[in-house]
Amino acid sequence: MTLEAQTLTDDQILTIESFAKEVSGGLAVANEDFEARRHIIDLLDVKVTLAIGEGQKVAYVQCLE
Repeated sequence: MTLEAQTLTDDQILTIESFAKEVSGGLAVANEDFEARRHIIDLLDVKVTLAIGEGQKVAYVQCLE
């Protein structure tokens, strides 16, 4: 994974803020509601690969590619 310096446009900033508000608004509800948790996972496009080998369990997590 690499990070690069980048300047965001005003539209990109608004999109990120809107997305963050949508996710944060659902967090309290998500603690009590499976469907709400599933919606947040879908919004974040979370993918997890589980690997078990030689006595170790590892989870490889990716989101928002």
